[in-house]
Amino acid sequence: MKRQQYSLSTRRKVFIWISIGTLLLLLFAFIYFFTVYQTAMDTKQETFASSETRAIQQTPLVKVTDTKRFNGEAAYDIVYGQTKENEPGYAFIPLQDDIEIIFTLEEEGLSENEMVSKWKADCADCDLMSVVPGIDKGRLLWEIIYKNNQGRIVYEYYLYSNGNLYEQFKFKTEEEELK
Repeated sequence: MKRQQYSLSTRRKVFIWISIGTLLLLLFAFIYFFTVYQTAMDTKQETFASSETRAIQQTPLVKVTDTKRFNGEAAYDIVYGQTKENEPGYAFIPLQDDIEIIFTLEEEGLSENEMVSKWKADCADCDLMSVVPGIDKGRLLWEIIYKNNQGRIVYEYYLYSNGNLYEQFKFKTEEEELK
């Protein structure tokens, strides 16, 4: 019985096949995660068009400038827009049919820029991640998500009317866990 002798060329072939297999596995993993991400984002944004239409039909908004999602006790699409008089306002469009649409003009509370300026004064060396108007138990809020100087992800909710702190949640990150 003849046996193939081990040589450098055999070692190279094994290395090449392992490399090709690893690259293919990484390629398939990338494609899979990209597809999952796209599906999640499409699902999140598929309600935006209908919410924008509802906002124009059922609130004083006549022009839409942006739409974002707020997830609290109930999920809302927040439609940013302008009225006939070019006044900026927000329509809180619930994703559940049994909840009323709420509309407010920007001048009835703090604007996003005013709220961010107020927040920066309290947390100068924090990294802002997002700012979204929200609603909790009928109260209009600003949701500010940021990373503080200790590496924690912080969710803070401020009253829309005056910017006073309403609620705060802090989460440990992996960096903090490793310390």
